[in-house]
Amino acid sequence: METNNTEKLENLELDKDLKRKEDILKLNENIRSNNFDRLKDRVAFILSYFPQSRNSDAELAWNYWKYFEHEILGDGELTKDKLFKLTKQTSLSRARAKIQNEYRLFQADPEVKKFRRKLREEFETDNVNDKPLDDNFFVYVDESGKTNDYLIIGSIWLFSFGPSLRQKQKELFDWKKLNDIRFEFHFKDLKTNNLDRYKQFVEKFIGLNPEISFKAIVLKRKGVSDNDRALEDLTTHLLYEGVLQEHNSNRAKLPRNLTLTIDREEDGRDKLKLANIKERIRSQKINGLHLLNFVAEDSFGNEYIQMADLLTASLNRIVNFPQNTGAKDEFARYLLSLLKVDVESFKDDNYNDVLNEADTAKIFNLN
Repeated sequence: METNNTEKLENLELDKDLKRKEDILKLNENIRSNNFDRLKDRVAFILSYFPQSRNSDAELAWNYWKYFEHEILGDGELTKDKLFKLTKQTSLSRARAKIQNEYRLFQADPEVKKFRRKLREEFETDNVNDKPLDDNFFVYVDESGKTNDYLIIGSIWLFSFGPSLRQKQKELFDWKKLNDIRFEFHFKDLKTNNLDRYKQFVEKFIGLNPEISFKAIVLKRKGVSDNDRALEDLTTHLLYEGVLQEHNSNRAKLPRNLTLTIDREEDGRDKLKLANIKERIRSQKINGLHLLNFVAEDSFGNEYIQMADLLTASLNRIVNFPQNTGAKDEFARYLLSLLKVDVESFKDDNYNDVLNEADTAKIFNLN
């Protein structure tokens, strides 16, 4: 009898685990396809693309209202009448708790988790008006060249994340579905038989996002004893100079929030790296720059991380392997041509001279 009960409990646990996995797959698929019929799909989208919302239910509510209920929120002034029409904060909080606690997705920082375990039912409504700035830098960064002559950091910069961007994501998803594309776009997987698809993807991505900024920084590796530290330095330098470039060009004036996302590699190493970069940016005391979440995310279903990978790896081919002529090299030249970058600038003697000047690194605005 006891054995039968144990087997029943085990079967129930297996069924529960299977249901959880099915729910996670459906949630991810709905986010990627912009199918937001369910509240938890919309909340998951906010948690995915606004990392600061994972740590604060006030942030979650504000971003949810601004993104999905902007017709009600209007100019952003929160009134009593609007509060009655907007989705209740407690409903958003419950959906967030299910996604983070049951599905183990879009996790909060460890110290926030501890706080929530103590105050599970308490919601910080008094912090709703203490919202961050309305304008943003969303930066996606990747790195390359650790074993080559030059170290490279590539990045893409978004300046807004509103409903129009969601429509672009849906169009990109529909394009992939129409063309039966079931794979992620990673440079390492690029081959002759899928070269045309990769070209079509970046052409579609850039066509849908003409306002996105592409930036890169390159450093000659000779004399560098610690690659990880050098890449950390380069990322910090790129962020610092990139923010100032955008501000001084009047394209993206401060004040703004800054959110950084990198491709996940090793959790411990990623967290230390991001914490160091964030602290060093903070120490620069850039007036009007508000630092939000610096996070490492899986590239699955995230075309922005994939695009940062394609950009960085393409630069790596041009800078470190200028004489190669394979499918990856053809793609690299094609991508840079779409960005109107002269690849010759990465091969001549003047380029090498520039890299040996005082600061030994050069930042490129690629569009």
